[in-house]
Amino acid sequence: MPFDWFTNLFGYERNMYDRIAHYIIGFYAYPLIEYLDRKGLVKQSRVMYCFGIFAIFTLASVYEIIERRYAASA
Repeated sequence: MPFDWFTNLFGYERNMYDRIAHYIIGFYAYPLIEYLDRKGLVKQSRVMYCFGIFAIFTLASVYEIIERRYAASA
């Protein structure tokens, strides 16, 4: 895992890569909502915010599927 230095720094027994990756995925909502707003692709703000949240759910789900497939093959 790429975050062994982080695990050793704080003395964790478990690798923190998974938690950091999930936390970082949440940062995609703001740029996505800004893009939709600036381009005027969505007129209703409620729909725009829901789209951003659903996009994060989709990214996280795809990440979990890839992670699971990798873990099963290793």
